[in-house]
Amino acid sequence: MRNYFNVLSIISFVLNMTFYAYFIFKNVSNPIFLPLLVVISIMGIGLAWYGEKSLLRTIALAVNLTFLLVFIVFPILMRTFIWNRP
Repeated sequence: MRNYFNVLSIISFVLNMTFYAYFIFKNVSNPIFLPLLVVISIMGIGLAWYGEKSLLRTIALAVNLTFLLVFIVFPILMRTFIWNRP
């Protein structure tokens, strides 16, 4: 049963990438976009955390954390501290 958590975590990552690609390439401006990606990514991290300890868990944690950092946290920090004009 716990191995299914890891598989669901990988599926959440694929879902995140699909939503991200759709919103970026279709140039859709929707206020639900960022919270949706954050919730799905955190849900994927939680599922992987409670999953069975295996290589799949490590991969699921790595890809969801990488997605959260690269596509959510890093752009927010860059926009706030680097490209901010007074």
